[in-house]
Amino acid sequence: MIGWNLSWDKIANLLLYPDRSFWFLWILFLISVIFVGCQWVADKLKIDELLSIGLSAIALFGLMVVFEIRLFGFQFLSYYFLFYTLGYCIHRFSWLQIKNNVLVLGLFILWSFMAWFWNMHELPLWMPAIPYVPTSLLQYAYRGLTAVVALLVIFGVSPKWLNGESNVNGCFKELGSISLGLYVVHLLLLGYVRETVVSVMPNNPIWLQMGTIFIILLVLSVGIVEMLKRNKWTAKLLLGKV
Repeated sequence: MIGWNLSWDKIANLLLYPDRSFWFLWILFLISVIFVGCQWVADKLKIDELLSIGLSAIALFGLMVVFEIRLFGFQFLSYYFLFYTLGYCIHRFSWLQIKNNVLVLGLFILWSFMAWFWNMHELPLWMPAIPYVPTSLLQYAYRGLTAVVALLVIFGVSPKWLNGESNVNGCFKELGSISLGLYVVHLLLLGYVRETVVSVMPNNPIWLQMGTIFIILLVLSVGIVEMLKRNKWTAKLLLGKV
């Protein structure tokens, strides 16, 4: 919603259809609120929090499939809440983390096959429709299963390759901690930086313009994120730091 020329209509559209803007920030916020709410309910009812979280995930996804709700980014909320719940389960139950190298390799091959035929809005050509089953449900199931297989591969590989103390892993860790902020700042500045660079050096080769834009954006994005990190309120409100 950050910009120089917003009208009330644009603001309303951003709220109703956040997929046209930084939808992932809105969805991460809502997922966090629902997740914490499920934990609060479980604590009050003295039940396992996995029960309230799991039922909420099923209910959200069921509503999406049946009613095709598109307002307020509900389609993203219902879909990604499932993976948020899966991450919680993998963290809680260590037996879900695959440690057998042969099995991890097999899952990687399976994921490669599924990803090759992956499509956001269509089923693979080799996958027929099933009578009385909504096509949208099959699409979500295929996309979701592809993502789940990828997650299992990543969780199977990461303890051995990404959790070490090498300098490379340290760089990945630092980059991961600021990547969301970099992404948002980068998108906010991209249009202005591009227009400025093109107007200043219009006759230069496109590769030089692109390289200049990349360097300027990188320096500005890292600098702004680092400044925001230094204040606990801006770090918490704008970067999602806890």
